[in-house]
Amino acid sequence: MVKKLFFGTLIVLVAGAVTLSQWQPKALQKKIVDIIAQKVADTTPYEFTVESVSGNFFRYFTLHNVRIKPKGSPVELASLGALQLGLRWRALLHKEIVVNKIVIENPVIRLTLDRDKKLVLPAMPATPKKKSPMLFFVERLEIGDGRLILRNESVRPASTLTIEPIEASLSLSPKSVTISSVKVGLAPGELDAKGKVKLSQPLDVMLRAQTKRFPIHVLWSALRRPPGPVRLTHSGTWDIHGQGAVWKIKTSGSLDGSRLRVEAAVDLQGPYRADIQLEPLALRNVWQTPMTERMGALSASITVSAPSLASKAVTASGRVRLDPQRMKGTRPPTVEARLDLERGRGEALVKATAEGLQAATTSSVDLISMETDTAFQLSLANMRGLSQWAPALSAAGGTVV
Repeated sequence: MVKKLFFGTLIVLVAGAVTLSQWQPKALQKKIVDIIAQKVADTTPYEFTVESVSGNFFRYFTLHNVRIKPKGSPVELASLGALQLGLRWRALLHKEIVVNKIVIENPVIRLTLDRDKKLVLPAMPATPKKKSPMLFFVERLEIGDGRLILRNESVRPASTLTIEPIEASLSLSPKSVTISSVKVGLAPGELDAKGKVKLSQPLDVMLRAQTKRFPIHVLWSALRRPPGPVRLTHSGTWDIHGQGAVWKIKTSGSLDGSRLRVEAAVDLQGPYRADIQLEPLALRNVWQTPMTERMGALSASITVSAPSLASKAVTASGRVRLDPQRMKGTRPPTVEARLDLERGRGEALVKATAEGLQAATTSSVDLISMETDTAFQLSLANMRGLSQWAPALSAAGGTVV
């Protein structure tokens, strides 16, 4: 009799467990989520709500219409159209949290920079360090059709930057984050990146990115407001490797249709070096004003280095050349600047030529003492070369040396 009762009870428990694992009442699912939400609210400065739950907690389940906001704030920090999770429960026996899959659909994140350019977020409470923390793995993390809204109150008037869509495919472990693909849209362009971040000491980052008509001036406005007419779009490749304070950046591509190549190695606590090569760039495409319509194209070849970012002992060499538009019936005008510095001291030469005009300045530069000695030479036969900027000078003549 006892044996029959035991086996009967066992069958009922097994049948109940199997049934519960395959079919879980909505009320039970919602209750579990509410308990988790309360735990988050008790231990963090945030609270979140979930409209509904579907799926199976022992396989995959989905939270629908998730809302996250700081406690006591009417403004949402983030909202998710859906959050799908799949867990390996057996891994808990080995003190590991293994997530098969996280799929985040239609996330919207809203951030604000205050007047001091700091993110407006509530401070996280201090948590005691555990001696044997759980190891956390995510085999696949996917983000679809995301949006980031950044309000910048450090500029006047305040600006709002919207980055969309955001698509991502990642995997996470206690030692690294592997980025299979991250695609970011910023009208009218996009950026596609992949790489790996090693969560070591120091942090090790390796990224390779591809831009297509990516508007640098729009991103720039998230930190400081650029001059209104400036427009800069980039298409090309970026290779970025950072380890602690040491970063190497290499880019090759086009800046508004002009070829640009940059190689830089920067130690935030030590020396840096940069090499910049820019083929003729039409300034009317970059800075849209009546003046730049006539300024023509800019090209540059510069190499610069120093013992530190704050050091004045800069070693630099190179040239910057401006080729303004030529007036009908005149010689092509040019303006060229050359620089040759060794540990903060050297010479700078600026030379300009136009129809009837030759001018040059030679300067001895001392960045250490902030002293400059300049000699100026001017040879002027007529004003035709200057009249494209000041038409009233077109009738002037004579020779001045």
